[in-house]
Amino acid sequence: MRSFSQISGLGPATRLKNAGTKILAELSEPWGKLVVLEDTEDNCLKLMQPGQEDTMYVPKLYSTQDRDLCGKIVSNHPLATVVTFNSGEPYANHLPLLWDRERNVLMGHMARANPQWKSMKDGQPVLCVFTGPNSYITPKWYPSLQQGENHVPTWNYAVVHITGRARIIDPRDSEEEVRQFHNLLSISVKAFETGMPDPWLMDLPEKFERKLMDAIVGFEIAVEKMEGKFKLSQNRSPIDRESVIQSVGGDVQELMKRWYDSNLNAESGIQK
Repeated sequence: MRSFSQISGLGPATRLKNAGTKILAELSEPWGKLVVLEDTEDNCLKLMQPGQEDTMYVPKLYSTQDRDLCGKIVSNHPLATVVTFNSGEPYANHLPLLWDRERNVLMGHMARANPQWKSMKDGQPVLCVFTGPNSYITPKWYPSLQQGENHVPTWNYAVVHITGRARIIDPRDSEEEVRQFHNLLSISVKAFETGMPDPWLMDLPEKFERKLMDAIVGFEIAVEKMEGKFKLSQNRSPIDRESVIQSVGGDVQELMKRWYDSNLNAESGIQK
């Protein structure tokens, strides 16, 4: 949170019609627009930049900052929804991404014909959404329903939002980009082939690989923020939660068992 006196080096502000509420001004900058918000509780101003604000609604009960737990969702469910903005309009694609934990970057590639990579140039902000195990939860699984309490259906799920800045790896640009591009593909193939009975090795003829480079663009996203939301019946009574665990089955059951058997439940004040 920054006060107005701390906001410096910015362009002229344009007053908005709803200046009496929370949005006070828009700031025109070379890289795009920023928004100045009024925080009525702290009596100060907040400067919002892409990637800094929360990307989803996460009640405290369902929130976790555990990077290992979030990382398992990213690793086990790598097909991400990748969201960028082009002229103010959202644009999304579904791409498998690999998280390099040591460098804290997401790695991926897309078809050169896909226009999204052009909106990822020059360090533009990117949102990547990884959806983990999820399931419908019927009120009939709650023992308290039989005791006269009123309940409604809900959905249990785990999601991870990652925001960061993208860097394009275009093998058409230089020999160094060719080396980085080949390394990106090799690492990705090795990671995703792990566990296969007869892993495929990326050993392509040079002519074919060059043709591949003309059709694909690689990218890395430097991770700036990782948000985990694990909605796993934390708001239910211990008896109702245990009944859900026993009834739901599948990956959601396993995730709920891990959640409640770990010390993560202490973060949200849940007692076993």
